[in-house]
Order: sequence, then structure tokens, then C-alpha cells
Amino acid sequence: WEAAGGSTEYAHPAEAAPSGRGAASGAAATAVRRHRRRAEALGLAYRGEAEELLKRLKDAALAAVEAEALRAASSAVAGAGAEVALPPLERVPVRDTTPAAVGDFLVTHPLACIFQPALDQAVVLLDEIDETAGHVRGLVLNMPSHATLRELVAAWPEGPGSEALEELEPLLGCPLWRGGDIAAAQGPKDDVRWLHAFGDSVSGAREVAPSVFIGGDLAALAGKATSSSPSAVVRPVIGYCGWSRSQLALELERGVWIRIRAPTAEAARALC
Repeated sequence: WEAAGGSTEYAHPAEAAPSGRGAASGAAATAVRRHRRRAEALGLAYRGEAEELLKRLKDAALAAVEAEALRAASSAVAGAGAEVALPPLERVPVRDTTPAAVGDFLVTHPLACIFQPALDQAVVLLDEIDETAGHVRGLVLNMPSHATLRELVAAWPEGPGSEALEELEPLLGCPLWRGGDIAAAQGPKDDVRWLHAFGDSVSGAREVAPSVFIGGDLAALAGKATSSSPSAVVRPVIGYCGWSRSQLALELERGVWIRIRAPTAEAARALC
């Protein structure tokens, strides 16, 4: 726990130790020494304990090397160039048990969701919390669907009527993004959520991060998009992620997610 930065399963080695020293500057070594003192205080033969600890550390190191090799290989296949520098972000330590809030961003731990394609290497924006039901909703921001909204509408079994299509027309060319593996399957207008930067000029829009808004009057949104490049300022997202309050708190404790906050509009828009 101490060497892992406070998480109970997936290590966050860059977390600050209770003494204020970062894990990279000695938290793991400190944890090992404490482990020995505790084993000796309990009267345990330390050699067996040490061998088990060493095995776990080696397994963790091997998993990290393999994960980095996979990341490098996928970047090479994708033709990725130099990494894009992001504006400063605020990282919430694992030890911080403050409940997740709208506007928090969750970044998947590199080893946590390897077998969940919808969440592997995901960046999620928490956009809605129902305190009465204890439910948290989030939208994955970095999973393109490789389709446009027009293609989604055309493929829907019972597509919207001609009037609704006319209303959506300025937005139909926007690339569609996958927000998660949950959807109501009620139709494009109900299942798609709209992230944009038009603010209060779109009636009913709600700010979910600094200068990042969701929803609002669709006709007004389409009208705003007409006067600019829609794909640059509007992001249609289909599907979402969902947790109960207690489930998300447990996943944060386990280290499944790295929780961050965007202190500025520049930082929030860089993530969105």
C-alpha cells in the first residue's frame, strides 16, 4: 500500500508519501524497510516474507515493461509523433477520499482495463451525478467511432423524421465519439450527448468543466455550429459510463483511475 502510493491494487508510484517525499524519491524503499520491521515484530521468519515481496516487485516491474512495450508498439502503428504537451493539470492523490465531482477527469491506469476495450487507455469526463440515486455518469473523450453522425442516423432502424433531420443537418458531418458501453437505444437524439464551447448562448446548456458545456437546445446548437466549423466546436458522443457512488469510490481506492482536474479553460479544452 505504501509503495503503491496509497492504492490497494494498481500502483500510483508518483503519489506523494505521507512524509511529503514522492515515491520516486524513496517511498518504495521505505515501505520495504517497514515491512521488515513489522515482520520481525510479529516474530515471522523474514526470509520467506522477503522472497515473496521480491517476487511481487519483480512481477510488477515485468508487467510495467510489457505495458510500455505495448504502448510503444501501438504508438508506432498509429504513426504517433512527438507527444503533445498539455497545460498544467491537478492530480488528485489516491489518499484523497473526497467524493468524485462533475468536472473531474478519470484516466485509466495502464494495467487496469486491458480487457475492456471501451475503457482501456480512456480519458473520462464526469458530467452528471444523481445524488438521490447515488449514480455517477461519465463520457469517454478519446474513443473515436470512425463514423459521422450522418452515418449513425442512416443506420438507425427507426431514424428521426424529416423535420428532425433538417434540425440536425448542420451537425450531421461531425465525427461521432464513443462515450462508453452504456446506451439507452432510444434513437440518435436521445442517445447522443453534445459537448461544445458555446456556453450560455445555447439555452439549457450546462457547464461540466471550465468553458466546456453539454447539451442545451439542439436547434440553437445547430445554429451556432452553422457559423463556424462544427467539428471544431461540437463533439457528439454516443453512449456513456456509469457507476454507483460506492463502486466508483472503490475503483479510485484500488487505483483503477488516476483522477485529475483541469484548473483552467485551456486545460479542460485540451482534454475535451
